[in-house]
Amino acid sequence: MIRHHPDEATLLQYATGAMPEVLKIVTATHLTFCTVCRDALADLEMLGGILLEEIDPLPMCGVVRPPASFIDLGPPPIVNPDLPAPLNRIPLRTRWWPVSAGFWWRMMHVPGPGWGGLLWGRPGSKLPRHRHRGLELACVLAGSFIDSSGEYSVGDISDPEASEHAEVAIMVTGSEPCLCVLASEGMHLRGILGLMQRIVG
Repeated sequence: MIRHHPDEATLLQYATGAMPEVLKIVTATHLTFCTVCRDALADLEMLGGILLEEIDPLPMCGVVRPPASFIDLGPPPIVNPDLPAPLNRIPLRTRWWPVSAGFWWRMMHVPGPGWGGLLWGRPGSKLPRHRHRGLELACVLAGSFIDSSGEYSVGDISDPEASEHAEVAIMVTGSEPCLCVLASEGMHLRGILGLMQRIVG
Protein backbone atom coordinates (compact mmCIF):
# COMPACT_ATOMS: atom_id res chain seq x y z
CA MET A 1 0.00 0.00 0.00
CA ILE A 2 1.40 3.38 -1.06
CA ARG A 3 1.38 5.89 1.82
CA HIS A 4 3.54 8.72 0.46
CA HIS A 5 2.80 10.57 -2.79
CA PRO A 6 4.37 13.54 -4.58
CA ASP A 7 3.16 17.02 -3.76
CA GLU A 8 0.46 18.38 -6.11
CA ALA A 9 2.89 21.01 -7.40
CA THR A 10 5.42 18.27 -8.17
CA LEU A 11 2.86 16.23 -10.10
CA LEU A 12 1.83 19.37 -12.01
CA GLN A 13 5.46 20.00 -12.99
CA TYR A 14 5.64 16.43 -14.26
CA ALA A 15 2.38 16.78 -16.23
CA THR A 16 3.48 20.02 -17.90
CA GLY A 17 6.99 18.81 -18.71
CA ALA A 18 8.56 21.59 -16.63
CA MET A 19 10.52 19.13 -14.48
CA PRO A 20 14.19 18.23 -15.18
CA GLU A 21 14.54 14.83 -16.84
CA VAL A 22 16.30 13.19 -13.90
CA LEU A 23 13.42 14.12 -11.57
CA LYS A 24 10.87 12.94 -14.14
CA ILE A 25 12.46 9.49 -13.95
CA VAL A 26 11.91 9.26 -10.18
CA THR A 27 8.32 10.51 -10.50
CA ALA A 28 7.61 8.08 -13.34
CA THR A 29 8.99 5.23 -11.22
CA HIS A 30 6.52 6.10 -8.45
CA LEU A 31 3.71 6.21 -11.02
CA THR A 32 4.41 2.59 -11.98
CA PHE A 33 3.49 1.62 -8.38
CA CYS A 34 0.70 4.12 -7.62
CA THR A 35 -2.76 4.05 -9.21
CA VAL A 36 -3.84 7.10 -7.17
CA CYS A 37 -1.16 9.30 -8.74
CA ARG A 38 -1.73 7.83 -12.21
CA ASP A 39 -5.41 8.85 -11.93
CA ALA A 40 -4.44 12.32 -10.67
CA LEU A 41 -2.00 12.69 -13.56
CA ALA A 42 -4.69 11.70 -16.06
CA ASP A 43 -6.96 14.43 -14.62
CA LEU A 44 -4.18 17.02 -14.94
CA GLU A 45 -3.46 16.00 -18.52
CA MET A 46 -7.18 16.16 -19.39
CA LEU A 47 -7.39 19.65 -17.87
CA GLY A 48 -4.33 20.68 -19.88
CA GLY A 49 -6.01 19.41 -23.06
CA ILE A 50 -9.14 21.44 -22.32
CA LEU A 51 -7.06 24.58 -21.77
CA LEU A 52 -5.20 24.00 -25.05
CA GLU A 53 -8.49 23.74 -26.94
CA GLU A 54 -9.45 27.22 -25.70
CA ILE A 55 -6.27 28.81 -27.09
CA ASP A 56 -6.58 30.37 -30.54
CA PRO A 57 -4.53 28.37 -33.06
CA LEU A 58 -1.47 29.99 -34.63
CA PRO A 59 -0.12 29.21 -38.11
CA MET A 60 2.98 27.03 -38.13
CA CYS A 61 5.86 28.13 -40.28
CA GLY A 62 9.35 26.88 -40.81
CA VAL A 63 8.56 23.41 -39.50
CA VAL A 64 11.48 21.06 -40.07
CA ARG A 65 10.80 17.36 -40.40
CA PRO A 66 13.11 15.14 -38.32
CA PRO A 67 15.40 12.79 -40.24
CA ALA A 68 13.93 9.36 -40.95
CA SER A 69 16.60 7.82 -38.70
CA PHE A 70 14.99 9.56 -35.71
CA ILE A 71 11.43 8.59 -36.63
CA ASP A 72 12.06 4.83 -36.62
CA LEU A 73 14.25 4.60 -33.52
CA GLY A 74 11.59 3.21 -31.16
CA PRO A 75 12.14 2.97 -27.38
CA PRO A 76 15.69 2.61 -26.05
CA PRO A 77 16.77 -0.95 -25.20
CA ILE A 78 16.35 -2.42 -21.72
CA VAL A 79 19.75 -2.25 -20.02
CA ASN A 80 18.72 -2.91 -16.39
CA PRO A 81 16.25 -5.83 -16.49
CA ASP A 82 16.19 -6.11 -12.68
CA LEU A 83 14.81 -2.57 -12.26
CA PRO A 84 11.24 -1.38 -12.84
CA ALA A 85 10.31 0.82 -15.78
CA PRO A 86 11.45 3.47 -16.59
CA LEU A 87 14.72 2.75 -14.75
CA ASN A 88 15.33 -0.38 -16.82
CA ARG A 89 16.24 1.80 -19.82
CA ILE A 90 18.49 4.34 -18.06
CA PRO A 91 22.28 3.90 -18.38
CA LEU A 92 24.03 3.52 -15.01
CA ARG A 93 27.70 3.92 -14.18
CA THR A 94 29.37 0.57 -13.83
CA ARG A 95 30.40 0.70 -10.16
CA TRP A 96 28.93 1.48 -6.77
CA TRP A 97 30.64 4.16 -4.63
CA PRO A 98 30.54 4.27 -0.82
CA VAL A 99 28.99 7.51 0.43
CA SER A 100 28.91 6.75 4.17
CA ALA A 101 28.98 3.78 6.53
CA GLY A 102 26.48 1.30 5.11
CA PHE A 103 25.42 3.39 2.07
CA TRP A 104 26.46 2.98 -1.57
CA TRP A 105 25.68 5.15 -4.61
CA ARG A 106 25.47 4.43 -8.34
CA MET A 107 25.04 7.40 -10.68
CA MET A 108 22.57 7.56 -13.58
CA HIS A 109 23.54 9.02 -16.96
CA VAL A 110 20.75 11.55 -17.59
CA PRO A 111 21.13 14.77 -19.60
CA GLY A 112 20.00 18.13 -18.25
CA PRO A 113 20.14 19.87 -14.87
CA GLY A 114 20.21 18.01 -11.57
CA TRP A 115 21.64 14.59 -10.83
CA GLY A 116 20.34 11.19 -9.75
CA GLY A 117 21.11 7.55 -9.19
CA LEU A 118 20.52 4.50 -7.04
CA LEU A 119 21.12 4.59 -3.29
CA TRP A 120 21.57 1.28 -1.43
CA GLY A 121 21.69 1.06 2.35
CA ARG A 122 22.22 -1.70 4.90
CA PRO A 123 19.61 -2.22 7.65
CA GLY A 124 20.14 0.27 10.47
CA SER A 125 22.43 2.52 8.42
CA LYS A 126 21.99 6.28 8.70
CA LEU A 127 22.57 8.70 5.85
CA PRO A 128 24.43 11.87 6.93
CA ARG A 129 22.27 14.88 7.66
CA HIS A 130 21.91 17.13 4.66
CA ARG A 131 20.07 20.17 3.42
CA HIS A 132 18.54 20.30 -0.02
CA ARG A 133 18.12 23.13 -2.50
CA GLY A 134 15.28 22.88 -4.98
CA LEU A 135 13.34 19.69 -5.63
CA GLU A 136 14.62 16.38 -4.28
CA LEU A 137 12.74 13.11 -4.84
CA ALA A 138 13.39 9.53 -3.72
CA CYS A 139 11.29 6.47 -4.60
CA VAL A 140 11.75 3.20 -2.69
CA LEU A 141 12.41 0.14 -4.86
CA ALA A 142 13.13 -2.37 -2.06
CA GLY A 143 13.18 -2.34 1.73
CA SER A 144 12.24 0.77 3.69
CA PHE A 145 13.64 3.89 5.36
CA ILE A 146 12.45 6.44 7.89
CA ASP A 147 12.94 10.20 8.17
CA SER A 148 11.28 13.01 10.10
CA SER A 149 8.08 12.71 8.02
CA GLY A 150 7.51 8.97 8.49
CA GLU A 151 8.41 5.54 7.11
CA TYR A 152 8.73 4.87 3.38
CA SER A 153 8.25 1.44 1.79
CA VAL A 154 8.27 0.07 -1.76
CA GLY A 155 6.61 2.52 -4.16
CA ASP A 156 6.50 5.42 -1.70
CA ILE A 157 8.07 8.68 -2.83
CA SER A 158 9.76 11.23 -0.60
CA ASP A 159 9.09 14.81 -1.72
CA PRO A 160 10.36 17.07 1.09
CA GLU A 161 9.81 20.80 1.03
CA ALA A 162 12.95 22.51 -0.20
CA SER A 163 14.78 24.49 2.46
CA GLU A 164 18.28 25.80 2.94
CA HIS A 165 17.85 25.45 6.71
CA ALA A 166 15.86 22.26 7.39
CA GLU A 167 18.12 19.22 7.68
CA VAL A 168 17.05 15.72 6.67
CA ALA A 169 18.30 12.51 8.32
CA ILE A 170 17.47 9.09 6.85
CA MET A 171 17.77 5.64 8.45
CA VAL A 172 17.17 2.23 6.84
CA THR A 173 14.52 0.29 8.78
CA GLY A 174 13.60 -3.38 8.91
CA SER A 175 15.81 -6.41 8.32
CA GLU A 176 16.37 -5.96 4.57
CA PRO A 177 18.59 -3.53 2.67
CA CYS A 178 16.88 -0.49 1.18
CA LEU A 179 17.22 0.46 -2.48
CA CYS A 180 15.98 3.84 -3.72
CA VAL A 181 16.17 5.89 -6.86
CA LEU A 182 17.01 9.44 -5.87
CA ALA A 183 17.29 12.68 -7.84
CA SER A 184 17.99 16.22 -6.73
CA GLU A 185 18.39 19.75 -8.02
CA GLY A 186 20.86 20.36 -5.17
CA MET A 187 22.00 18.83 -1.88
CA HIS A 188 24.40 20.02 0.83
CA LEU A 189 26.06 17.34 2.98
CA ARG A 190 27.64 17.98 6.38
CA GLY A 191 31.04 17.10 7.82
CA ILE A 192 33.75 15.35 5.80
CA LEU A 193 31.27 14.36 3.10
CA GLY A 194 30.27 18.00 2.75
CA LEU A 195 33.93 18.94 2.34
CA MET A 196 34.36 16.28 -0.34
CA GLN A 197 31.20 17.51 -2.08
CA ARG A 198 32.55 21.09 -2.21
CA ILE A 199 35.94 19.90 -3.50
CA VAL A 200 34.53 17.78 -6.36
CA GLY A 201 31.69 20.22 -7.08
